[in-house]
Amino acid sequence: EDQTLKIQSDPDTKILWDVGIPNSSLIYNTALDMIRSEEEFVGTSVQLFPDGRFLEALESAQERGVKVQAITSRSRVFGNLPYYVINRINAKSMLIGGSSLRVAFAPPDGVHAKYVVTPDRVEFGTNNHSRWGLRAGTAELAISSTNPFIVEQVRAYHDRLFQASM
Repeated sequence: EDQTLKIQSDPDTKILWDVGIPNSSLIYNTALDMIRSEEEFVGTSVQLFPDGRFLEALESAQERGVKVQAITSRSRVFGNLPYYVINRINAKSMLIGGSSLRVAFAPPDGVHAKYVVTPDRVEFGTNNHSRWGLRAGTAELAISSTNPFIVEQVRAYHDRLFQASM
């Protein structure tokens, strides 16, 4: 179900803006830092199969014993041809590269949510966390927080979505 939660702004929550400079993204780099420093759990939902440095960070986390749960959409969900093609290329690249990361498929209508959540931190917003988006230099917006309430809510959302994706 759709939900709205009222929260009070606090020093543990930040809004991140990317102004749209190709190959430069505060949001992307924040997500990478989160994954690289995590020791227990990383949950993520991305519209496209992971690629580039984002995929490498997830694989590296998994190799060091971090439980990684990634969710995406099946390629057929995309009505937009470029997204469909990019998703297929990313999926094939993961197979060819022998990626150890397994990605769960969201329920039939797919997923558009984009987030990274750990036990004590979350980042969510518009960024696809992909090298394609990074190259494009699109303007993006995200929220990054260590507020336990926000982290808990996004983790609960992730757990429900991951369970529905099994």
